[in-house]
Order: sequence, then C-alpha cells, then structure tokens
Amino acid sequence: MARKLRIHVAGGLYHVILRGNNRQPIFHDDKDRYRLEDLIEEGSSRFHYQLLGYCWMGNHIHAAVQVGKVPLSSAIQNLSFRYAGYFNWRYQRVGHLFQGRFKAILIDSDSYLLQLVRYIHMNPVRAQLVDTPDAWAWSSHRAYVGEIAAPPWLDTAPVLARFSDRPQRARKAYRTFMGMPEKMMSPLDFERGNQKVPILGDELFAHRMERKAFRDAPAMEQFSAEEIVNAVCLAAGMSGEGICTSRRADALHARMAAAHLVLTRSDRNLTALARMMARDPSTLSRAAMRYEASEAAQEVAGRALAVLANARMHA
Repeated sequence: MARKLRIHVAGGLYHVILRGNNRQPIFHDDKDRYRLEDLIEEGSSRFHYQLLGYCWMGNHIHAAVQVGKVPLSSAIQNLSFRYAGYFNWRYQRVGHLFQGRFKAILIDSDSYLLQLVRYIHMNPVRAQLVDTPDAWAWSSHRAYVGEIAAPPWLDTAPVLARFSDRPQRARKAYRTFMGMPEKMMSPLDFERGNQKVPILGDELFAHRMERKAFRDAPAMEQFSAEEIVNAVCLAAGMSGEGICTSRRADALHARMAAAHLVLTRSDRNLTALARMMARDPSTLSRAAMRYEASEAAQEVAGRALAVLANARMHA
C-alpha cells in the first residue's frame, strides 16, 4: 500500500510518533531520556519548533509539535539520527534503532488541540503502566498541572489558555478535563488522520492545508541548479572547481548540500547536476542520502538558502 503523502505547513501542529524498530526499547534508563531531551532542546532552537505536549514511552514517543518554516522532517530526522548514534554508542550496538520513517499527522488545532494533548498524556494509562497520568514521570502532564517547571522547548500556554487566562483556574480545569472518562471523549484517530493525506480535521481544513502547502512549496523550489551551485560555493567559501574536485571534508559537505538542494528546491535532477559538476550521478545520489546525517552539510545548505533568498529579494 502506498504511503500517505506528508505535507509541510508552516505554523502547523503535528502529532509525531517515533517507534523503536521491531518494538524494541529506545530507552533503558533515565539517562537515555535526559539525552533525548537535551537533543530536543538543541534541535528546537536550530529548527524552530516547539512542543506543546509529549510522552516518552518505553519503545516509542509521542509529541505535539508546532513547526515554523523549517519542515518537520528535517527536525525529526536530525533528532532520530543523533539519538540513535548516542544509543548505539552507549550500548555498543549497530543497526536501526527506529522503525522506518516517523509518523506525523497534521492536526486541526482549533478543533483537536486539547484532545491531542490528553491523548498523549493518557498513553501510559491506556498501556496499563500507571493508574493516572500523574504517576508517569516522562510526560508533560506534570508541567501542565504545575508540579514541575516546563523546559524551554515546551509551551503549555496554548492549551492552558483554552481553559482560562488565569493560571490556577486553567490548571484546575485542565485536571478536570484529564479526569473525564475515555468514553466521553470523541473517538478520534490521532495516529492515522481521517483524510487522504495524514490530516486530522474536516474536509475544509484538509483542503485549506493542502492548498497552503502547495502555495508555499513553489517559492521553495524555484531556484535553478546553476543558482544553487553558485550559492553553495558562496556559502562554503569555495570555488566551483574546488567543490567539484576537492576531496576535503568541507567540499564533501558542500556537495551534499548542493545535491540535497537540487532535489528539494529545483526542478532539475541529479543527472543534470552531475553534468555540471563532472561527477557520477550515483555519487551525488549517495551524497544527498547522507545529507540528513551531516550537520555541516545542513549548515552549508542553510547559508546557501539565505544567499538565494537575498539574491531574489534584490533582483
């Protein structure tokens, strides 16, 4: 069966699910969970996203993620790669830690924000690990009720504001909401969505989001391959010849960035780029595949996009 198309909507709220491969544990102790949170703190600043709720289970995680202009895939792929690297290093293991690509359902926050956060916080209760969400240390529930301070990457305000503009009243109303029996809640599927693409919302919301994603996408993809290569040269501080021929690490990172940007921000393919750079298409394809694993390449691509945007602005 074909996978549902994932769309990026700047400012969108997504329910993110990341599972261990073959249902294997992704945490063995609290040190692992703290490491994940450290990476989220770094990534939320770098990729401009915020969590509105989370729950770290034994072999998977749930998070309500509000994204900015950077696509969610960049943020989660970076997080999963870095955490898997840490996990494999700590436990002297090899192979995949996570199961395939992560799930991400675009949520109509006007209709389902409260239910989504409740769904996330109730995961340990549904799994019969605890009797109440208060008893689970690794979720944002305790920050919502004021038992712990919210970390900088967690924003409880959008949810609590739905209950009251007074913090104490909001927390009390939130507790009441969390205590409602499951059967009183809407039978929503937060793990698949209810549209052709993974969206949880009515048809009007889905139509609006698809149009917005389509409308925003061309602005990200209208650079020619030549413009991209020139921008990457400027961003990397290298000549065109250097990017094409050098075996230095910075040239490799630049080629990764160029290959990734041509695939995602241009209508040209890697065969055309290979002709421009006098390199084998399969080599550039492998470089593009390694892009998500290279922070240096991502930094070059980010600077190159800034160069491209500035050039268009002053054209």
